[in-house]
Amino acid sequence: MQKFISLLLIISASFLILGKSLGATDDCPKTGFFDNCFGTYTWNNGSFYTGWWKNDKPHGNKGVYIFDHGDTYFGGMANGKFHGEGTYTWSNGNEWTGQWNNGEQSAGKSTNLDQDVLINQKKLKMLKVCNGCNLKNAKLDKADLRGADLRNSNLSGASLIGVDLTSADLSGANLSSADLSASILHKADLSGANLTNISLSFSNLSYANLKNADLTNSNLMNASFFLAKLYKANLSKAFMGLTNFTGADLRKANFTEAEFDETTEFESTQKEGLIFCKTKTPWGLDNSGC
Repeated sequence: MQKFISLLLIISASFLILGKSLGATDDCPKTGFFDNCFGTYTWNNGSFYTGWWKNDKPHGNKGVYIFDHGDTYFGGMANGKFHGEGTYTWSNGNEWTGQWNNGEQSAGKSTNLDQDVLINQKKLKMLKVCNGCNLKNAKLDKADLRGADLRNSNLSGASLIGVDLTSADLSGANLSSADLSASILHKADLSGANLTNISLSFSNLSYANLKNADLTNSNLMNASFFLAKLYKANLSKAFMGLTNFTGADLRKANFTEAEFDETTEFESTQKEGLIFCKTKTPWGLDNSGC
């Protein structure tokens, strides 16, 4: 939770910059009356709000409210109450997004994690073992899961932004539509894993094992596969740019309808049987493997 709050602190800082760019009359003072300004106030219990203020109350289109018990709110405020478009996230990962009216939910939808998912999240963080677990739509951003056993687990739709999965075993796991942006998967075992529609942008997969993994329609922008094993991996319709495959084993990997530009690095890769079919490359449409 502390790491998650740290992430929101970064977001809050971004809002401070945004407030200035949108022409706030003045930044709020360190103490005193907050009016027609943009800034942060921390209450005695540790809760704090970053955003626009009017008449000494949170008031504006965008703000971040972080409560001492771990719940968060991101969205509009009016006279100190949730108002307009906003998302409330409970500390257990459940959230509600929609329209708020004078502090009350008006119209929107909730995303609630199953009870077994909540239990499995806690188990995984404590023991780093959750073989075959149901972790669908789990919230595990920034979690330390180095060496975790997640073989054959269901992590479809999970949020794993910035997670550390160094040397973790994810063989046979279902990670379809999961978000692993900016994550560390160094030496991780992803052999046979379902990685369809996944985001691996800015992630480190150096020395990872992705043999027979399915990365169809994946976002691989700025990802590193340095010396990774992608033998018979399916990268159909994958999108690449500034992606590093240096030294990787790409034998019989399938790049059908994938797309990459001149910034994608293939130096010293093993390419025997590599399949290019309707593949968008810097030299044009490559149909050599059709």
